[in-house]
Amino acid sequence: DELETTGVQVLVTRGGTISGRVYDKDSGIGVAGVELYAGAQGPYPTRNATSDSEGNYTLTGMGDANYTIGPEGNIPGFGRFHWQDRKTVKAAPGSDVTGIDFALTKGERIAGRVVDEKGAPIAGADISIQSRQQREGGGARSE
Repeated sequence: DELETTGVQVLVTRGGTISGRVYDKDSGIGVAGVELYAGAQGPYPTRNATSDSEGNYTLTGMGDANYTIGPEGNIPGFGRFHWQDRKTVKAAPGSDVTGIDFALTKGERIAGRVVDEKGAPIAGADISIQSRQQREGGGARSE
């Protein structure tokens, strides 16, 4: 037996959006291919977006929550983006929050030679570096 139901209305609310731009702090040029993540407390799923060729991104389907937003991990040419530099943004269904931009600073390059006590080069030495604030680090192997 089939039951027919009529007169039912389903209300669907458009999720909110959060948008902005990821760019090189020195040149102002947008940075493409940066993964951005937004997370919130409660029943709201993590949202993610990738910046386009001009550095623009839009996170969609945002619920009524405070979201912590930022690029994730190492960004080629710019080093690591730190969780301390993420932004907290209030979103709500149907709302459009704009102008949540992220300025990236290019990473520095360190070059040198690894030598023994007599000044002879050492091939295959593991090298690591960390800032005084211990916020970032990196590594390499000598040739």
